[in-house]
Amino acid sequence: MAIHPHRISAAKNGPAAKNSIQISRIRRSSSYVMKRPHYHSYYEIYYLLSGQCRMFIDQDIYYLKPGDAVIIPPLQIHRALYEEGLQAERYDMYFTKEEADAFHASCGREGFERVFLNPRIAIPQPLRPGIEGLLSHLSHENGQEDAYSHVQQQSLLFQILVLIGRCQDTQQEKDSLNDSEAAIVKAARYINLQYREHLTLDAMAAMSNMSPTYFSRKFRASTGFCFKEYVNYIRVQKASDLLRNTDGTVTSIAIACGFSDGNYFGDVFKKLTGLSPREYRNGIRGDTVP
Repeated sequence: MAIHPHRISAAKNGPAAKNSIQISRIRRSSSYVMKRPHYHSYYEIYYLLSGQCRMFIDQDIYYLKPGDAVIIPPLQIHRALYEEGLQAERYDMYFTKEEADAFHASCGREGFERVFLNPRIAIPQPLRPGIEGLLSHLSHENGQEDAYSHVQQQSLLFQILVLIGRCQDTQQEKDSLNDSEAAIVKAARYINLQYREHLTLDAMAAMSNMSPTYFSRKFRASTGFCFKEYVNYIRVQKASDLLRNTDGTVTSIAIACGFSDGNYFGDVFKKLTGLSPREYRNGIRGDTVP
């Protein structure tokens, strides 16, 4: 199952580069299956207009209802799962690191970090027409290509981020997970912490007080991942960060992230990203959002 992370670092033409902000409005039914869980090096904001959706992000499960927004920083693995018998309509917006840096420069570190305080944000009812109007306006501006289009799009993006940051102060309803979901979240958190160790299905199932078969089935139903697939995604996610931000050798990074050897790491990395580790390290710059 290959993923394509759409890696971004410094856009060739700076923050005003074409496609640095993208937005779509799409309706999904329960028959839709997200082709692949994935991560990417751009930022994502998901806003649910109607219906229901379950989102697995990194190591947690979130149940979304209309008016809920999810903000996903770079390199966080996620997958959307739609509830049976229900349609869901949502906005999905992507923006590059350069746009995030510009917002950071405008509001400072405290304001920037507040936006990401909680991954899921319940937008209060009185503020929903405002954020939905901004998203609709941004969607319209996405089709414009005049001298003002990027300025307008960036302005709308910043207003959306400000609204999300301010809503982080509102009371956020906690998700009520059943026992098996809570056990799977606990297992996912353990994997995120202990990804360097030798992790087996049998050991994780025993830790969760489940049989291996039942654990495997529940893990996939709750997260959208097979157990081994999730372990590999987490390890590749950690390795991607090291490839981007350190000068360590590919083999040393492989071992540091829990892979038995560099060759196996290279095979898994290419399967999940479509690139070899060296291609990934050398080809980070110059990409745009999808």
